[in-house]
Amino acid sequence: MDTPLFLDYTGKASAFIKTWNGSTWSALGTGTNFAVAAITVNASAVYAGDGFWTAGACTSSDGCNYIAKYVLPSLVYLPLVIR
Repeated sequence: MDTPLFLDYTGKASAFIKTWNGSTWSALGTGTNFAVAAITVNASAVYAGDGFWTAGACTSSDGCNYIAKYVLPSLVYLPLVIR
């Protein structure tokens, strides 16, 4: 993992994308391997985009190259399929 842009309150590296539960921050799944600069959310997924090529277990060969969706409630990253 490259140097993350987020550090938690102890200075521990995070997974580039975080979620807030109302009292604490935590990684969104296992996160991405590089920066996330664009995020949008709907009722069924969180969509993230920017410089990463791995999001959770989804790699660039799976289609998670610079854009991925984190599916709720299954809590996995999947490639974004445009139809």
